[in-house]
Amino acid sequence: MEDNKKLEELRNKIDSVDEKIVELLNERARLSLQARIAKGGRTVYRPQREVQVLDHVVNCNAGPLSEEAIRTLFHSIIFVCRSIQEVEINPYAATGSQMPLLAGEEA
Repeated sequence: MEDNKKLEELRNKIDSVDEKIVELLNERARLSLQARIAKGGRTVYRPQREVQVLDHVVNCNAGPLSEEAIRTLFHSIIFVCRSIQEVEINPYAATGSQMPLLAGEEA
């Protein structure tokens, strides 16, 4: 038999965690854009840096997610952050201003 009250409580906690994850993903994306600006506006792919990031997050993992799951998740995050580095960016967006994050977006 389902415990509806407990289930609702757990779903609310999951929603709260999801909201924090979205905040952190957007913070990571802004930092990625700042990294591109620090590179002089060039997109420079360094596979060895990706390996370092993946190894770092795997070493931080205490479970219950497997190493493979962490690598898969972070590979996707890195791919998306690298992709937004490759579009024409507004340098003010990476600093947290109210300017559009990517060229063509509305503020």
